[in-house]
This record gives sequence, C-alpha cells and structure tokens, in this order.
Amino acid sequence: MVDAVPFPDFPGTVGVLAALIFVISSMLAMGFSLSVREIIEPLKNVRLVILSLAANFVLTPLLTLVLLLVFPLSEGLPTGLFLLGAAAGAPFRPKLAQVAKGDIAFAVGLMVVTIAYMPIALPLLLSGVTIDPREIAQSLILLMLLPLTIALLVRARYEEIATGLLPLMNQATNLALLTRIVAFFVVYFTDLVGVIGTTAIIAAVIFLSVSRSSPATSSADRAAARNVCSPSGRRSATSRRRWPLPPSTSPTRT
Repeated sequence: MVDAVPFPDFPGTVGVLAALIFVISSMLAMGFSLSVREIIEPLKNVRLVILSLAANFVLTPLLTLVLLLVFPLSEGLPTGLFLLGAAAGAPFRPKLAQVAKGDIAFAVGLMVVTIAYMPIALPLLLSGVTIDPREIAQSLILLMLLPLTIALLVRARYEEIATGLLPLMNQATNLALLTRIVAFFVVYFTDLVGVIGTTAIIAAVIFLSVSRSSPATSSADRAAARNVCSPSGRRSATSRRRWPLPPSTSPTRT
C-alpha cells in the first residue's frame, strides 16, 4: 500500500522532484548541445581561467565571510549565504549564462571545477556543521557529472539523436525550473516574509551587488567579451550550437 503525502508536504515534495529534474535535464541539455572540445577550448585562455577562479572560489567566499562578520544573521542563514558564495559553479550557472547569452561552454567548465571543489572545501569551511564529503561527491557525480558525460558521448556518436532530444531537455529544464520557483515560494513564503526588514536582506543585496561588480568578475567578463568579439571567437560562436532561450528564468536557492 502506498502512503499518501500530506498536503502541507506536497509542495515541498514537488519542489525536490523539480530540482532533481532540473539538474539532470540541464546536464543532458548541455551535453547534447556541446562537445568536449567546445568545453575545453575556453579553458585554454589562462588569464580568463585564473580571474574567474579567483573571483568565484576566493573573492566571493571572502566577501561572504566579511558579510557574516558585519551583519548578524539568524540560525541557518549564515550557512545558506556561505553555500551560495562557495557554490559558484552550481547547475544554475550554465542556465544563467544561457539567458545572458554568455559563454555556456566556459560556465560548464567552472561547474565541473565545482564538482571537485565542493566535497573538499565545504567540510573545511563550514565549522560546526556535520558534512560527509563522500555524500557530497556522490550526489554531484551522479546528478551532474554522469548525465553530462552520457550526453556528451551520445552527441559524439549519434549527433542526430542528440539534436532531436535537445529541445525536449530544454523544455523539461524550463518547466522544472518554473515548478521549483513556485514550490519554493509556497513552502517558504512565511519564512521569506519573516526575513523582510532584517539584516539578511541587506547582506543578500550587498552580496549580489559586490560579487557581480568585483574587479575580477568584470575583468573576466571583458575577457570573455573580447574572445567572442574577435574573428575567431565569432566563428566559434557561429559554429557552436546554442540552446533556445526560454521566455524568462530566475535562479532559486536550493
């Protein structure tokens, strides 16, 4: 006999399932739309890679630590803000790069770096929180790296099949993201209202503003722009298969 899910828990269950579908379908979509060569190519720009890694994995976590020292936050919020600062290559990053018409291949490269970075860094950085590095690595590998690898192999051997499945994966990604956003607001509406007027709002606004306008991030953006605007970059951008843009997407905290 199947146990029924109580209605108050139903939106949360839907949100969790939507998050899983979003991660897996977005990884498949990236693998179906890119090749291994296209992912590796942007990583040959050493200056861009160094600036991006410094901005995402050094400066942003440091900014988070400063904010946590300046603004007192209630229990749970410091951990969430620090995870947001440390997880620079989360699966939402390629989707944001897609919406911003950025370099999706480079975003995928940073995401792969995160898969190796998170299991090692989080247990060291989050004191007082019990974290199993093996569980983190296992979930990242199974939900992100494995689907991406499978899709890359399918595209390498059966490009027509990958091209046919790409629109379906994009639709699944967009629908799952929208469902996740709605479920998030339904489940955490009371908590979100309770945060209004607290230092958490100030910390979040400063975090988003400074992390977006930091010198390293701006330099990396300019370097990426020069790469795309160059003759070779234009040829690469023209030959690269891009995802069709959804009407609108927004990142959520998972």
